[in-house]
Amino acid sequence: MTEPRWLDDREMAVWTSFLAASHLVARRVEQQLKEDAGLSHPQYEILVHLSGAPGANCA
Repeated sequence: MTEPRWLDDREMAVWTSFLAASHLVARRVEQQLKEDAGLSHPQYEILVHLSGAPGANCA
C-alpha cells in the first residue's frame, strides 16, 4: 500500500480558501432560506427532491 501524498503549501492554501468560501456560501444560503421561506437548507433540499419525484404535483 502506498503512503498518501500530502498537500504542498500552495495546495493547502487553495484548499483552506475553498473551505472558507464554501462555508460562507452555505451560511448565506441557510440565512436566506430562513428569511424568505422559514426553512432550513435540509428542509428545502427535501422539498426539492419531493417536487421532482414521480407523481409529484407541484403546479
